[in-house]
Amino acid sequence: MKKIFLRRIFPATLLLTVALTFNFIGYSTKVQAKDTNSEKLFITTSDGLISDDKYVDILPVPENFDATKATDEELKYYNFPGRPKDSAQLDKWKKIVSCKWIKPKLVETAIERSTYNNAKHSTYIEDTTTTSSEAKINTNVTLSGTGPNWAGYVNNNPAVMVYGEWVVPKVSAPTSNLPAYSAQWIGLGGYCSKTLVQAGTGANIDTSNSTSYYPWYELLGTNYKTSKEVNVENLTCKPGDEIVCKVTTSISGSTMTVTFFMSNLTTKKLTSFNATVTQFNNVPNSAEWIAEDPVIINNGVNYIYSYPLTTDIKSNENAVRFAGCSYNTSDIIYDNNDIGISNASKLVQFSLANGTKILAQPTLPGTGTWPYTFPFDSSYADSFNVNWRAYK
Repeated sequence: MKKIFLRRIFPATLLLTVALTFNFIGYSTKVQAKDTNSEKLFITTSDGLISDDKYVDILPVPENFDATKATDEELKYYNFPGRPKDSAQLDKWKKIVSCKWIKPKLVETAIERSTYNNAKHSTYIEDTTTTSSEAKINTNVTLSGTGPNWAGYVNNNPAVMVYGEWVVPKVSAPTSNLPAYSAQWIGLGGYCSKTLVQAGTGANIDTSNSTSYYPWYELLGTNYKTSKEVNVENLTCKPGDEIVCKVTTSISGSTMTVTFFMSNLTTKKLTSFNATVTQFNNVPNSAEWIAEDPVIINNGVNYIYSYPLTTDIKSNENAVRFAGCSYNTSDIIYDNNDIGISNASKLVQFSLANGTKILAQPTLPGTGTWPYTFPFDSSYADSFNVNWRAYK
């Protein structure tokens, strides 16, 4: 009996020992992913309190997680951009996902942004370019508009993912134009719809001429417990920092999950999290890349203050630089299905204006410049600058 018993348990024991040894010697992110539980991360409100109903969901990334060696399943699990199929984009992707993941610290602010429901468009813009390469880049810009808040581009096509890269500008303004507020962001929805999900950076100056720079996200036109900007306080940014951001939506019945991924390539830190809503006014089916003069809530009253001088600190040009602008109609992120703004079929150009006075205006797609070391696409086909023109 004793010999039979030993013969029966030995194979199972051996298999268990081999399996444990294999997992110990060979790094397995798949096991880590399955062993990690999501958790609610609560938002600190503007009065300094922790709200018990304002939160995001996060999947803490293990300390030893190497995204460059992760499987596609693991990348999706942690809300990282998928590995590109185009080998030419692989080095760029590796730099983005190799930044250190941090658990975000979220603080609600008094700033609230706006949709673009009341946009008034001008007539069709004829393509006046002379070279074949310029014509290929610019022919899709069919409409233009002006308004008090947005400068940049809207792609009026269904989309569930928007992606963009930009440089945090330095802001300044004379005392007579303080306070002054600006934002640089990407988003889904908000163009002729009441629902807008967005993420970006703020560059502001208060009445004492003190500047602040920070990453943020916001949901409008949903039953999310705050419609105000939420500051991602510990990601941090400063003028000249190179920001990468993507926003995706996933809808199941009456529930929409919004996934945010934000990376500061200069500080080499990134974060990712989800916000879930059960009511939303519209499906957010447009994509945006925008420089904005945001609405500020002060004692229940909405104000639009001055738009500051935005300066690229490397070139000293009065501009906000956007690059890598693309969107997708599926939740497959950062692959050959992504569509850049130079190929968007319903691209709308907006200028920020105070009446007839233009404050900020975008250049045409493909005409942006990027005097930085990060290896963006050499063609710059999906880049543009938002050039500062005047104070409000």
